[in-house]
Amino acid sequence: AQNGCQVVVMPTKSCNLYYALMPAGAKAPTEDEFRSGAVSGSLGYGVVPVTKNTESVFRVDDVTLEEQKEYVLYLWLVDADGANSSKVTSLKFTTKDETPPFFIIPPTPNKVQATSVGLTFRLSENGVVFWAVVEEGAIYPKAEPGQTGQAPLDSDYAKLQVSSGLNALVSGRVNATEAADGTINVTGLQPETSYDL
Repeated sequence: AQNGCQVVVMPTKSCNLYYALMPAGAKAPTEDEFRSGAVSGSLGYGVVPVTKNTESVFRVDDVTLEEQKEYVLYLWLVDADGANSSKVTSLKFTTKDETPPFFIIPPTPNKVQATSVGLTFRLSENGVVFWAVVEEGAIYPKAEPGQTGQAPLDSDYAKLQVSSGLNALVSGRVNATEAADGTINVTGLQPETSYDL
């Protein structure tokens, strides 16, 4: 929804396409409301000329839509001269989750043993925490093959290494629930050795 809501249409004849984007459960606009532009409560409204057997792509939202929320797009086709029209058609959809989770409480050691460490954390929303352990001071995540140094932490190659455990001594993943304490149990460590997580 942050990048806008687009629709692709391809009519069987050239005409005008009226559209109205509404919250889920809103009733369909009447033909008179479409024609006059008086579509109460719309989050997007417009009239677009469309061409027979040609795909048209256009944005239908006039405001930023909320993430993970249901909406309905109403579409109505009318001849250029207004003589013939289709039925009002609806298209229901749910916007995507576009915001990544973040740590409300970062992973914090709470149970240190000779060869294992327990950590607790808390996320802002449901998610999966991937973790990887390397020797203290090791360059991690490593740069892509043919390059030197460390991969940028926000790069796809860094994310691949952490999620798959590539180049790590031990790794794992744990599911997390929004605003609830999560636990990471790191095992298989060497006694009296320092590590980076």
